[in-house]
Amino acid sequence: MENLSTDDLLTLIAGHAVTQSADAEYLKPVAEQLTRDDWRKLWEMSCTHQIQALVYYELSRCGCNQLVPADIRDLFEEISHASAIRFFSFCSFTSFVVSIFRSNGIPCIVLKGITLSSLYPAGEVRNLTDADIYVPDKEDFNRAKKLLIDRGFVRMHNQVDHHLEYSYTMNQGVFILELHSFPAASLPDGSCQREVEKIFSDAASDPDNYHPLGMDVPALRPELYAMSLCLHMLQHFMSAGFGLRLLCDWVVFLKSKGAKMDCEKFCRYICGAGMGKFVWSVTAICSQKLGLDIGADAPFMSMLRCGVSGEQLEKMYLDIISGGDFGAAQKPRMVAVPDDLGLISYLKTLNRQTSFKYPRASKIFVLLPFLWVGTVFGFLHNNRHLRKVKTIDILKSAEERGKLLKELELFRKKGKR
Repeated sequence: MENLSTDDLLTLIAGHAVTQSADAEYLKPVAEQLTRDDWRKLWEMSCTHQIQALVYYELSRCGCNQLVPADIRDLFEEISHASAIRFFSFCSFTSFVVSIFRSNGIPCIVLKGITLSSLYPAGEVRNLTDADIYVPDKEDFNRAKKLLIDRGFVRMHNQVDHHLEYSYTMNQGVFILELHSFPAASLPDGSCQREVEKIFSDAASDPDNYHPLGMDVPALRPELYAMSLCLHMLQHFMSAGFGLRLLCDWVVFLKSKGAKMDCEKFCRYICGAGMGKFVWSVTAICSQKLGLDIGADAPFMSMLRCGVSGEQLEKMYLDIISGGDFGAAQKPRMVAVPDDLGLISYLKTLNRQTSFKYPRASKIFVLLPFLWVGTVFGFLHNNRHLRKVKTIDILKSAEERGKLLKELELFRKKGKR
């Protein structure tokens, strides 16, 4: 495979798939030169980024699937089949939950999930693991909790600050539902978080509608949907990172909705939340690496006056491609710590992780010292016994990735023309 790394090949294939390129001949000359080891590496890297079904879809579209060694092709086909079953199953499950809420007068919004899958060239190529449903009104949220229990949903004990998790057995399968009180976890900056809360304060009004498998599914209107995707990427970037899968999500969304959303409003949202440079960088990477047409599909970019150098952009791309889906490719990855404030930065990060781990208890000030100790103890124990990685390696990774955060000037409210 001359002059083309596995990372580059994976990005090339994913980019042509999500931009729905008319060129189906680009891949065959490359695929014909791949060795068995090259195909194995492509399979492993697609697993790292959780885009196996998308990759095999594109290989098949380009007539290259028969060039894959039989045993590796079987792996691609097996996971593609499972992905298709999950898509159809989650369409049924999500529709079932939405119908429960609708029949009881509870306005709700489906986040990502089958709505985002429906924007892909084939809905079944996107990996689905759970259903996320957002109930904006606090009283409705409490009613929704009771309804779910009454209908046989089982509350799980995962603690996060913006959603509750439930399991439900349906058609001999177990489904996970995340019932959201807010679309994303809280930002570490209080001022920016308050701005984000204002942005979503009228999320239930004038929802958009998506139609996976012909169903009518409520979703956020385009600029709010875009904001939720950006918050999702940012939250993961500040922790262990994210991979190609979320970049693909961003591309397919912008191709479908980018020209339809209120760009002025969206720019005001992201700049008010102090994430203008982050969104600019992610979108620029999608343009350079995945083939997103910024002029046609991301017109908001012309309204932003923020940006980073080509060198910084390449560093961010390498962080994404080397880390894999949610940082799974590198064990030392757990969090990124801005390096500009030294010890204070580590303490702020500790406090943020404590808030994620103990969302309710962390609001009680007198308990914080004990919760900090618990968080640190859990961190050290898991590193030694579960992750099998040295704490010093995690701290080095956190500091190195923190330099990227500093360059992105997160939570500084500027960037709009």
